[in-house]
Amino acid sequence: IDQLQLLEVSHSPTATVVADQYGRAIIANELAAPVSATDQSGRNLLSAVARNDGAASKATQQRLNSIAADNLRDHIDLEFDVEPGTDDVALYLRLRNSLLNTVLFYDVMLAEQGFGALDWLGRDVNQLLNTLNVGLWYRANMGLEILVWDGEAYQSAGHLADQGPIAWSERAILLPAVGDSKTLRVRLSYVADNWRIDQVALASGAQLVESRQVNVARANAEDGALPDVPAFLAAADEQYLITRPGESISVYFDVGQADAGMARTYLLASSGYYIEWMRPEWLRAEAAAAFVANDDALLRAIRLYAERRDGYRELFETNRVMMQ
Repeated sequence: IDQLQLLEVSHSPTATVVADQYGRAIIANELAAPVSATDQSGRNLLSAVARNDGAASKATQQRLNSIAADNLRDHIDLEFDVEPGTDDVALYLRLRNSLLNTVLFYDVMLAEQGFGALDWLGRDVNQLLNTLNVGLWYRANMGLEILVWDGEAYQSAGHLADQGPIAWSERAILLPAVGDSKTLRVRLSYVADNWRIDQVALASGAQLVESRQVNVARANAEDGALPDVPAFLAAADEQYLITRPGESISVYFDVGQADAGMARTYLLASSGYYIEWMRPEWLRAEAAAAFVANDDALLRAIRLYAERRDGYRELFETNRVMMQ
């Protein structure tokens, strides 16, 4: 872990603060539910995405079973009531990934290479061209594309990277100014079943807001053996705090007292990376061809995921790792 900070935003008790797709703080006054939400087949998803209740949207099993190379993507079309000329709105999202991207990484990108995954992780993927090719392919296919109807066509308004399958993530994407229409149409486009979207809303009075950076003040661990954690985490300087499986570290921030009549929201900002560990079954298999980033790899992942979607989630909730 290279850096860990709290970003503190002081605001009125009625306001909402969430991070945008870049990690910047956005403040908004009200959240309005969509008046309609339908997927690419016309299925009504309004009850699934209108409120924070855990009843998130997901593809039907029939849809997953029909996946082919020419229809890898799904979308949700949303409509919101707006005042014409509004220029301070953002799309609020509460969501997390399904386990599709996890299956793509572990079962297709790594497991299919067998013993060769060791070389791919340790050598090939660290070469600049390979890193660029895989990164651009992943960015183009995964994540969530947000588009807004301009009267003639849907135009891109932002891209949200994958957020992971464990915790629900709250994000807000600033949208372009509304035209003369009283209806704002937004489309969410993504690889089939890659997301669990629990709530979508239109945030009014939305704007970027400055935040106060609060560094780690102190830390402790169960075994008591710690380096100078606050110094390691204070800046993105490649001086890493290294943790290992099973270790637990508690960090503390001194935030002081809130101003009278004001509320505070904290966003946790971090930078760093993790080293993937090799599964025994990968090392026992003979080395196969190196991973190729293309639609065929994505199709294999979706089909494998479709076979055991519910079983994967149950396994993941139990172990927090994906294993064959």
